[in-house]
Amino acid sequence: MEIERLKALKEEEAREVRKHDARKKGAQVIVDQIQERTIQRMKEQEIRDKERLELLSNIEKARYAEQAALRTKQERVNELMRQAAEANA
Repeated sequence: MEIERLKALKEEEAREVRKHDARKKGAQVIVDQIQERTIQRMKEQEIRDKERLELLSNIEKARYAEQAALRTKQERVNELMRQAAEANA
């Protein structure tokens, strides 16, 4: 009888150890998932930041090109007005 009781206690201990291990593994899976998601969010944020910087750069280039075109146009207008004034003089 005592042998059976000790055997039952040993089996109960083994079940508790397996439960503990399963809970520990489950918790580690959750931690791993959280870390993976955090890394994924960081990568996505880096991509968004890179796209934003590229867009700002393109806007700045377009603005610069527009200003250069306006300066060129104004210089042509000034040159034409100068030529017209010389022709009238």
